[in-house]
Amino acid sequence: MVGMFFFQPLNAVAQATDFVLKSEFGTDQYPDVVRLKPSKISPWEDALLAFYRADGYFNTEIDSVDWESNIIFLKRGPLHQIRHVSVILTDSLKWKQEAAIPLQTQISLPVPFTSAAVNHIVQEVLFAATEEGFLSATATFEATELGSERYLGEPSDSAGTLWSLSRWSLSMWSLSVDLTLNQRYSITNLDLGDDRRTKEPYAAYLAGIRLGEGAKGIHLGKIQRSLRSSGLHLSVGAPRFELLSDSTAVLVIPSQPRSPGDFDVSVGYLPSTGAKGSQLVGSGHIQLNNAFGRGRTYSARVSRLPGQSSGVDLFFRDPFVHLLPISFQAGFQGYQQDSTYSTLGIQAGIGLHIQESVEIGVSVSHEGTRPLQGGTRWANGQQRIGRTIVSYLGVESTFLSQDNPSSPRSGYRFFARIETGQKSRAIQKLVGQDSVKVKTASQQQRIQFEARNFMAISSRFTWLIGLDARFIVSSELDESELIRFGGTNSLRGYDENQFTGKTVGRVFTELRGYADEGSFAFVFYDLGYVQPLSSGTDTATSSVYPGFGIGFGYRSPVGPVSVSYAMNTMDPLRDGRIHLGLTLGL
Repeated sequence: MVGMFFFQPLNAVAQATDFVLKSEFGTDQYPDVVRLKPSKISPWEDALLAFYRADGYFNTEIDSVDWESNIIFLKRGPLHQIRHVSVILTDSLKWKQEAAIPLQTQISLPVPFTSAAVNHIVQEVLFAATEEGFLSATATFEATELGSERYLGEPSDSAGTLWSLSRWSLSMWSLSVDLTLNQRYSITNLDLGDDRRTKEPYAAYLAGIRLGEGAKGIHLGKIQRSLRSSGLHLSVGAPRFELLSDSTAVLVIPSQPRSPGDFDVSVGYLPSTGAKGSQLVGSGHIQLNNAFGRGRTYSARVSRLPGQSSGVDLFFRDPFVHLLPISFQAGFQGYQQDSTYSTLGIQAGIGLHIQESVEIGVSVSHEGTRPLQGGTRWANGQQRIGRTIVSYLGVESTFLSQDNPSSPRSGYRFFARIETGQKSRAIQKLVGQDSVKVKTASQQQRIQFEARNFMAISSRFTWLIGLDARFIVSSELDESELIRFGGTNSLRGYDENQFTGKTVGRVFTELRGYADEGSFAFVFYDLGYVQPLSSGTDTATSSVYPGFGIGFGYRSPVGPVSVSYAMNTMDPLRDGRIHLGLTLGL
């Protein structure tokens, strides 16, 4: 029994009433898709009949309506089902034997005989023909009734008095699809719509096709997913073929490219704490996207950190060297901690694309640290910072599957790197009243994990769960080798690089509510973990640091803008950290 509003034609006031829908199957629920409610003056009958007929009950009729008891009596009639599908090739060419086996379609039978089901079957047949290179194939269909089956039913109510029919039946049909293959086509060109920068050979490689060869084996849905996952475009539309008169075709993929370059500015406001006044910290980042139309990336970042600390990072990546499933990347990092120490590092790596969403690789890096004036001071019987050189060999893996890399709503991302290295260290130590230089050699390991899981819980909301973890394992460490943690890109709600430790990590969750594809508000909760380095006289205690906050992201005409206000449980709520990010397209 379903509640609905019924307007009595003889009354001036609308009255609420209940209708019962009866059929030979018993009591039915009134369909929500039918918005017109039964009344003596509204054309609700057509909507109700269309609902059942679209579900395979072609012979549905309204038997009668008992307006006094608010009961609609319905005759559904037999359910029409498609039980068998056959494909008939009627072309005059010599493709019949070659195409007969691949044209077997993946169709689950039986299905209700509806226009949607017939359209799906015909499209599956045409899709199979398209994958064989017959891009101009056409199809018609004809239905033949095979017979019927009858089943005993149940009375409409326990007394069996309201509805007398106690049988229902199936009408079984066979669908014959007449397929005309015409001729095979080859793909000669690729049109990426608004993207005029990407080179055609590179775009064809990403799409997984060979220009100039036959169109056999082309899967349009897979092509669309591959280009989306490349991250070169803001949007990628549904591919289509543009057929030419000489048995050739152009593959048209509507796409909106990313800007050729981005300039990012990230600024954080740190409130005053004790004797230290408020500060502005942040970084500037410039990046060239899809350089030379080959997907290459060049980037440079300069960071201004709390105190008198600063850093610079340079990075280059070629995702497919000479259109092979091999990537190459190289980078340079420099960091100076006020007048205490400075570090320099270079790294290079190659990767192998195992499949569309999986890449594994190896890397080598060389890093050096030297003490500055403040680092040569004495602490616990030795120089505060030693001079170290470490060479690492690492392996890494990346798993990436997202619906839109630039603004994901669903999917996952996982990255892991394990490095082992040989470290040499020279440091001044006190021996009696004299200082001596002590040189040591040891093994050192580093481990890094990053994981993100985006879950679209509705058309407007996405739930993000993440994990970050980093470890460094060594028999001897000083503060220059520890992992810096905290701030905009790690533990929100705390100062930039507020913590250092040999083990750091965080788990976090974020709920995003979207106004459109690139604009959303969010709330988040972080839970950080830091295991600091113990000194010679005390034992380090691990600590957890919660953080939480709100923010929003907006895709403005000049580029994405993000603003967040992050807090922690140690400081007053009014002393939260403000993070502002702005990306400008070049």
